[in-house]
Amino acid sequence: MDRHLSARALLTSAAIFALGSGCIPTNPYQTTFNVPTLFLKDKNDRIKQGVQVTVMPITRENQVNFPQIARQVKWREPDPSTWVPSGVENRTQASQAFERSGVVELAPLPAFFVGISNHTGSTISLSGMKIEVEDSAHRSYSAILNAEVLRRRFFGDVTGANPFLAGDRPLMDDLMRQISNLPILNPGVEVPSGDVWRGFLALDIDARTPKEYYSLMKSIRGFTVRLKDVPTAAGLADFYFELDKAEKAITLNCAGGVRDPSPEQCAVAR
Repeated sequence: MDRHLSARALLTSAAIFALGSGCIPTNPYQTTFNVPTLFLKDKNDRIKQGVQVTVMPITRENQVNFPQIARQVKWREPDPSTWVPSGVENRTQASQAFERSGVVELAPLPAFFVGISNHTGSTISLSGMKIEVEDSAHRSYSAILNAEVLRRRFFGDVTGANPFLAGDRPLMDDLMRQISNLPILNPGVEVPSGDVWRGFLALDIDARTPKEYYSLMKSIRGFTVRLKDVPTAAGLADFYFELDKAEKAITLNCAGGVRDPSPEQCAVAR
């Protein structure tokens, strides 16, 4: 066996053992991580009497394909190695800061991109539409129907997960404006004949951190999205979409001290 390959295998095995036993690896390690994805069982659109509805899942795995939801941002954090406690006398230098960057989700994930194409000959209003989403464990999820609720949810999530980003007032103001401009699926949507409405179905999901997101996705086998009482040329119709979960194994290179390895905490091996 190749000497380097053997050493890498031993390092990976040791890391897996340490994680499984509740210990935090102190040295850099490599581990396998199963990235959850969602896909539609059937085609991603339904056509009924002049109305076409398309649904596409948005997950951490594919969020970069939806820049309206996933924003690449930069913020500054104090360098822990130069931090000086307040009250210490004779300080010779202030704490240093360094720039960080990452992706920020403006809506809880998973979410869904929705397109509604109207070829009925008249404007359709979704005022009577009902939105139902449940997972394979029959847990129901309420839709977030307006930007104000989404802004409050976003602010609470970011404040808890990243207080340095939340403290950057100009950045937060910009992100809040972007949320206000998001097209959100709700009963106030109207689609003129010949037009296509494109927007997002955001859910009030109790997963506020990457760790909670992966825990949720591990617990389910899929989701069902139902848009009921959508007006068509022949009356009201229901549009159902079944989504299954799949997992893609990737290799992560993690620094020592990372207790919960994930693509957000570690580097994906190339």
